[in-house]
Amino acid sequence: MCRVLIAIDGSPASMHANAFFAQLPHFRSMEIFLACVVPRTLNRQFAVAFDPDDRQYVKDCRDAESVLNAASEPHLRSGFNVRTMTMEGNPGETIVTMAEELRAGLVLVGATGFGRSSLMALGSVSEHVAMHAPGSVLVIRNPSNNTSPFPVKTCLAYEDTAPGHAAIEELIESSWGTKTELRLISIATGLDDDGSEANKRYLDELSRAKERLTCVADDVETSLEQGNHYGEGIVRYLESNAMDLVILGETPRGHFSLFPLGCTTQYVLRNAPCSVWITRSYLAAEMKKGHFLDQQWRSTH
Repeated sequence: MCRVLIAIDGSPASMHANAFFAQLPHFRSMEIFLACVVPRTLNRQFAVAFDPDDRQYVKDCRDAESVLNAASEPHLRSGFNVRTMTMEGNPGETIVTMAEELRAGLVLVGATGFGRSSLMALGSVSEHVAMHAPGSVLVIRNPSNNTSPFPVKTCLAYEDTAPGHAAIEELIESSWGTKTELRLISIATGLDDDGSEANKRYLDELSRAKERLTCVADDVETSLEQGNHYGEGIVRYLESNAMDLVILGETPRGHFSLFPLGCTTQYVLRNAPCSVWITRSYLAAEMKKGHFLDQQWRSTH
């Protein structure tokens, strides 16, 4: 059973993310954890000396419980097991710690929120979770011109690497069925669109990946884009094609990587005009089994 941790703070961004996820037609069993982190500010810590009961904090916790109860309703109607939790601490760090303790396969956050508006395109809490969570992370941006999540115009940015292969497998496991409009793209950096051998290799890789994804969507459109920077090429494609979601394969955190987040993933996360799904869980599971996904992929496809 997949465990999903959804961070809720009552902001429009987090409530939209929760509602979006609740409407997706999931085909595998899930256990959903809704978590609200109530921080104690420095002023509030000093105030405890004058107000041992810290009545404002108690009120904030009660408000959090009300928000969590409201957020749990659509998941309960869909028949999923739901647990709600109110935690104290720094929101970003606490969510990552909870994801580790729960062994969550997916963490869902809104792109902004957590008690205050952000001056950046991505909230600091969202970015911290995306950078440090041990498993997959789905960062939801609220599209201003779309009130319904369907059809989900999804773009999988593909590279012929272990994280790229794992992203395909994780998408298959989490299939949203025919309600997904799927684009499969690769970025050829520093190449001319002249039918060169290198371009042919990219196209062959896209063709093999497309065959694997026929069970996800009725029609998978492929595209080889030219660009000088991989992340910039992805963002440009997302903008020009008005995509709702981009999927990126990423090396798992912890023992599997020396870096907190790949530069391409971080660039897309900060600049994409749509929601971003960073897939790590499938690759982490395969690596723990001692499997080498690149070799498996090439021997079976």
